[in-house]
Amino acid sequence: MNRKIAIGASAGAAGLLAAGLMLFFGAMRVPAEAEPPAPQPAYTLREFDGRLAVFAAGEEEPIQVLDLDIRLLPPYDQGLLRAGIDAADEQELQRLLEDYTS
Repeated sequence: MNRKIAIGASAGAAGLLAAGLMLFFGAMRVPAEAEPPAPQPAYTLREFDGRLAVFAAGEEEPIQVLDLDIRLLPPYDQGLLRAGIDAADEQELQRLLEDYTS
């Protein structure tokens, strides 16, 4: 009889442990809808043949090349433009262009 009680208690404890672990790890999960997808940029501002240029997102040829030699800019800005600065929309692009050309 003691053996049946011990087996029953062990099975019950294992069940409680499994349920507790499921609740714990389930609570840690972040729902997919909680993380909105990152917006895709519409434009990228970057260096092209030493000049400031505007690119449509994902394109290799610029849609506009400005008469601004990036070597005239501070080294930090030169690095940013060599890597590319994304603009989400036309308004953000215009703000960035004003920052660099004024």
